[in-house]
Amino acid sequence: MLVRSTLDKSGLLYVGDCKSEKLRARVPRVEQTFQDMASIATRTHLAFGKDFYLCPLSAKQMSQEEIAQYLQPVWDEQQELITIF
Repeated sequence: MLVRSTLDKSGLLYVGDCKSEKLRARVPRVEQTFQDMASIATRTHLAFGKDFYLCPLSAKQMSQEEIAQYLQPVWDEQQELITIF
């Protein structure tokens, strides 16, 4: 990763979404790896580099039923939400 090697550290947080293709069109230096931030290849690459990622998962990666199951504790007010700025 260009960012990881430039900073000479791991444990970085990468935040992205499916619009990275538009970003690559505007900024040619954005790496090919980020064609789709949520792709298994991208997420695996970041995890193996001991980095972290935050991105929405598409229906291909997680069904509506799975999402509902994960969010149920939030809806039942059993899971506290933390506002991040």
